[in-house]
Amino acid sequence: MELIQFENLLKKRGARIIRNDGRLIFINAEATPDLFDYWEEDFFLLGVHPEMQAIADEHGWYFEWENAGTIVAVPD
Repeated sequence: MELIQFENLLKKRGARIIRNDGRLIFINAEATPDLFDYWEEDFFLLGVHPEMQAIADEHGWYFEWENAGTIVAVPD
């Protein structure tokens, strides 16, 4: 899935987009702790809500933490 399409899909799911650099999508994780939580270990997989992880997997993307407050969507 193309960057803009995936960014719009993330927005529809409630992600707060900081910016994209034409390749990566930077997300404000602090604003959406129900979707991304760096410190969550029990329910989330590496800090990503299972539903968000499934969406990324389905569309050929994955998430990487830039820091505890910012997560980045990266194309596979």
